[in-house]
Amino acid sequence: MQGLRDCFGDQVSVNQGFDKVMVIALYGESSLKQLILEVEKVLNQLQPADSLTVSKWNIPICYHHDTEDLRKLVHQLSLPATDIIKLHQEATYRVEFIGFLPGFPYLSGLPELLNVPRKETPSPRIASGSVAIAAGMCGIYPQSSPGGWYVLGESPLPFFDVRNENPVFMEAGDEVHFYAVDAAESEKIKNQQFEPSIYRHE
Repeated sequence: MQGLRDCFGDQVSVNQGFDKVMVIALYGESSLKQLILEVEKVLNQLQPADSLTVSKWNIPICYHHDTEDLRKLVHQLSLPATDIIKLHQEATYRVEFIGFLPGFPYLSGLPELLNVPRKETPSPRIASGSVAIAAGMCGIYPQSSPGGWYVLGESPLPFFDVRNENPVFMEAGDEVHFYAVDAAESEKIKNQQFEPSIYRHE
C-alpha cells in the first residue's frame, strides 16, 4: 500500500492483509470523515497487482497432549485429542493478516470441526511460539502475551525478531503447513541459528 503512504505520509499507519487493508488515522487535525473519503479515493485509483508472490512454509510444532486447553477442546468439540491434532496438522492455512502483536499471523483454513469461540476468560500468559485456535482461525503468538485462544502446541521458530533483516518472515497471502516434532527436536531447532529458507518449500 505504498500509494497510501505516498499520499498521506505520517497521517496514517497502513497494515495490509491478503484482501483487506487497515488504515489508522494518527492525527486529528483534519476531519476524520474527509480523511476516509480521501483514502477511499486513493484506493479506488490503485491498480491490482498482476501477480502475488506467495511463499509456502512448513512450520514445526511440538503438540501438547495433556494440558488444560487441550482437555477443554476435547470437551467442547467432542473429539479425542489425537483427532484434534490430526485435523490441525493436515490442514492448509493462509496468512490473512499480521497484527495484534508484531509478527502475529492470523491464519485461515482451520477445519470447521475445530471451530470454537474464544475463551470467556483469557489466559494471563501464553508462551512465545504458541500455536492456538479460536473463532475459526489459527494464530501463532510471537511473544509471551495474555490471550484468549486455545493453545495446541508450540513452535520453536522466531516469528518476530528485530535482529533479523526481516523481523517477520511471513507475509499476508503466504501458505502454511504444520508438521509435528517432539520436545527434543523442538529444542534443537530453537537453539539453531534461524534460516527462513529451511522452512520454505515450493
